[in-house]
Parts: sequence; structure tokens; C-alpha cells
Amino acid sequence: MHLSSLLSILGTVPVMLALSVPRGESLEPWEVSQVSVASPPSLTSQPSLRSYLSIIIADPNIIDGVGSKSGPINFQPSIAQCNVSWYAQDGEQPYDQSRNCTLETGYPAKWSFVVVPPNREYGAMSGGALTNFSVQFTLVDEIITPVNSVRKVYVGEGHFEVGENMEGLCGASGICAFSLRNESAPVLIEQTRVE
Repeated sequence: MHLSSLLSILGTVPVMLALSVPRGESLEPWEVSQVSVASPPSLTSQPSLRSYLSIIIADPNIIDGVGSKSGPINFQPSIAQCNVSWYAQDGEQPYDQSRNCTLETGYPAKWSFVVVPPNREYGAMSGGALTNFSVQFTLVDEIITPVNSVRKVYVGEGHFEVGENMEGLCGASGICAFSLRNESAPVLIEQTRVE
């Protein structure tokens, strides 16, 4: 093989590799502005009371979408509220289930989340309220037009822990309430494009 042929082949390898790897996007991190966790009294006679977790997350980015006859259609910034409730008194736990969030602004964004226990060990609760946990968020931006379509999927994970970025207390009745510390808000979450 001639040296010029070898250099020609080797010269195309980085180009082929660069085409097979999605281009990186320079994105601002997601922002979690609110986290609230609460549980009912531990000795309640009302078994219908549930523990809950509520999170507000925002994507501040305008992301390239698709071209159309009237110009580009981009993904706009979005805000979503992610909620889950469970019967802690019955031994339920909110972990490891994907749940949809409610979109506040930014159609057509689709947010979902999974509550991840710390170190995959269960029991990081106080009176049924979460005190040490992570949340994995997924954002799906998808536009379908008669001529084009584009789908972009991003994931990111944030950690929340009483004594670190959350505060609150449990009362004598067993009611517990924790929230994001003012000085910790917003919690920034680095996202990665996975599709």
C-alpha cells in the first residue's frame, strides 16, 4: 500500500468518527427552584393521608429544532412540576418508577422523573418523608412536521438531602416537612443528550 493511500484512509477515520458521534450542544444547566417533601402524622387514624414530593424544574435553553416553510421551529424553554405521593404508612415507597411531570410552559416538551434512593439503599425517610434522595429527570423535545421531524432526549440527575440543600423538621405529632433551602435554590442539574 502506498503511503499516500494510507494517509488518505487514516485521514478519513477522524471524520467518520466525528460524524457518528452527536455534536455536543452548549446548554445551560436545568434549574430546580422548588422541592417540597411532607408526610402526615405517624399515628393518624386517617389512612388516606399520603406523603408527597413536589419539584419544579426548568430548562432555560432554546434548542435548535427543525426547519419549516415559515422558518425554523425551535424548542423553547420549559417549566414542569413533578409530583408523587405515596402511602408511607402502608410501606409504599416512591422509588424507581418513571412518572410524568405536568408541563407549565414550553410545549411540546415532555418531562418525566424517577426518584432514586441514596446508594440504592431504601429507608432514607423520616416519618414517611424523604430526607436523602436523588431524582433523575428526562426531557423529551420532539417536533413532527409534514416535512421534517426531530427528537432530542436529555437526562440529568440531582441530589437532595436534609442538612445539605434541604431543611425542615418533624413535629411531635409525626408530621414532617422539608424544602429546598433558599440559599441552595436553584439547584443546577447538568443534562446530557442521550438521543
